[in-house]
Amino acid sequence: SIFKVPGSLPRQTIIKLRNKVSQDRERNKKSKMER
Repeated sequence: SIFKVPGSLPRQTIIKLRNKVSQDRERNKKSKMER
């Protein structure tokens, strides 16, 4: 994956990071389409 995640990191934090990345990708797609 993109992040180097230590095994001690809570699962919720990993899920939040993944959600943030996916949201950023969606925004990039929309912004590119608008141009």
